[in-house]
Order: sequence, then C-alpha cells, then structure tokens
Amino acid sequence: MHIHTVKPEERVADIAKEYGVNEDILRRNNELYDGECAVGEELLILTPTRTYTVRRGDSAERLALRFGVRRRDMAAMNPQIEYEGLVPGQTLALRYGERSYGMAAANGYYYSGCSPEQLKRRLPYLTYVTVSCSVAEGDGLKMLFDGRDAVGLARSADRIPLLRVYLRAEEEKDTEKRGALMDKMISAAISGGYKGITLGGCEVDESFLVELRKRLLGCDLILLTEVSEESPFYLSEYADGSILTVGKYSEPERSYSEYEGKAYSKYAGESEGSKTFVELPSLASVAGGYIPLSEALSRARRGGCEIQGNTDSLYSSFEHKRRGKHSFPSLKNIKATLDCVHEYGYMGISFDIMRTPLSYLMMYNALFGTSTYTNIYNASH
Repeated sequence: MHIHTVKPEERVADIAKEYGVNEDILRRNNELYDGECAVGEELLILTPTRTYTVRRGDSAERLALRFGVRRRDMAAMNPQIEYEGLVPGQTLALRYGERSYGMAAANGYYYSGCSPEQLKRRLPYLTYVTVSCSVAEGDGLKMLFDGRDAVGLARSADRIPLLRVYLRAEEEKDTEKRGALMDKMISAAISGGYKGITLGGCEVDESFLVELRKRLLGCDLILLTEVSEESPFYLSEYADGSILTVGKYSEPERSYSEYEGKAYSKYAGESEGSKTFVELPSLASVAGGYIPLSEALSRARRGGCEIQGNTDSLYSSFEHKRRGKHSFPSLKNIKATLDCVHEYGYMGISFDIMRTPLSYLMMYNALFGTSTYTNIYNASH
C-alpha cells in the first residue's frame, strides 16, 4: 500500500503506470471517475496480487466460488459490483497483498438524505448500521425519517441494524417520564427490526444508563454510546460498545502527534478500547462551516488549486479563489488513525455512510479483516 502525492503535470495514467496498477481500479478506489487530480492531492495505491477480466456470463457468486474468495470480500475490493454489477471487460481485484492487522468491526451512520444505494455500496465494510432517525423529546420519541429501507438492507446482508436515539438536554429528572421514554425507545427498536440502540446527544447520568441497559438486556438488545475523550467513564462502562470522537471540527489543523494520537492512547488506557469504535473524519473545514470531503476535493480539481500538505498536523489545505481556505484530513492522517486502532486494540471504526470517502474504507479493508457477527446475529432470530 502506498500513498502517492500528485506532482505538477502528473496524470492519473502516469501514476497507474508508475505503480503497475490498472488505471480504472486506481480511479475507482479514489472515486476519481473522470478528469485529473489536483496537484498535491493524495491518492491511495493498492496493488492487487491477483486480478481477473470479466467475461460475458460471469456472476459475482460464481467467481467467488471459482477463486475461493468470500462474496463479501470481493465486493469490498470491488465496490462497484454492488451497484453496477459485472461488466464484460472490467478488471476485478481478487486479492491484495497488504499486511493485515487482524479482525476489526465497523459501524456506519445512515442519516437523512443517505440513499439505499449509498448504503449498499458501503455494506461490504460494515458490521453495524446505525440509523439516525429518532430524537427523544420529553418522555416521547420523534421519528425524523423512515429507516425501513436501511434496516431491510442491513438485515438482508446479515449486518446488525441499530436505532440511534438523540437525547436533548434533560429538562427534568422525573423517574416515571424517564421510564416511559426508555419503554418507547425499546418499543421503536423492536417494532422497527433493530437489534439495539445507539445513544447520542447529551450526557445522561449514571442511573439512566444503568436502567436503560437493564431493560435492553431483558429484550436481547445491545447498547452503544457516543463518547469523547472527556466523557464520564460510565458512558462506556455500562454499554456494550462506544463510538469515540477525538478532537473538534473547529480545530482542523491540530497536530496529530501532539494531540490526536495521544488522545487515542489515553482513552485506551482509561477505558475498554476493545469495545470502542474510533470515528473517522469525513468533512472539510471551510469559511462558515463544513462540507463533505468529496466536495472539497472536487472544488480543488475544478479550480486548479494546489493542495498543501502539513507533515506535522497531517492535515491538508488549499486556497480557493472564491471560497477561501479549505482544510481537511490527509490520507496519511487516516492511516495514522487506523494504526492507532490496531496499536491500542480498539474494536474498529465508525463512519458516515454518505460522506466518508471510499479511499478511507479501501485502506481500512486492506489493513484489517472486516468482522462479521453473522452467527450471533442469526442465532438471535
């Protein structure tokens, strides 16, 4: 695996030739479907040790059996087959000779606006699908959108769907109302076909979490909590797993070595890293807010901008003549994060299904064997 920084006047075909890889695969892995890269852009280079040219009449199932490759692994190496199918003449990667860090799990967030097609493209990398479609209000639950398509796709692919419940700041501590809210959360999860709940939003007190976990255990549902390095210990202690966000988007150029890497080490030392997902960043910082990284890269390419890398912070940036400065994590930053997942024994990664670049997931897939809990999942049905 290599991370290549595009030089002036360098074309994608030249880069593919330099590394001896298929140009179509290189473009696909970096979601560069047409045109050329921006100068300074980082590209993920994965070198297949075995490839196959698709012929008329081939099917993914038959090729998986023929070459001894799991259907899921074939889809992870060639994500286009999940939504385009096989096209005669296209080159498939059947094996990558990269080092493996062992098994890891992945959780994907499905938000409003995320299409079933986008979820389908990411399913090969996922263990859990967290559908972010509900907000707690008082002792009730408000559904923001219909998550049935996402649940159906997750279950049909033997992934584990979870219902995300966003908790607003607690206005009162009425035990009966809190109990009613828990009942409605559990009822929504069971009726919607979910296998658990991901708890986000404000930090609840310890007694709330203990009681919720107790009720979930009685229904064979699991509980994930969203945490940061400053969160109270009990948020991860009393859950089946936690999703860790390190740092703030308002600090896009923080030093990885001085801050982010140390934060992962500190959290793993104080909590149970083995049941914690590390969240991957997927947004670029711009004046007035944030945009998906894919949109930022598209602006750099169209605007002829030169991307500058920062070796210390592992963040990249470019100046757009109309939209100002854009800052975002480099591929080297993502690699450093995945190294921490391995080094400190974290469960795996969590990401935004709609906004996370494919290259992040291809890198994750090259380094880790993706965990599936198919037997556990099926045993509970």
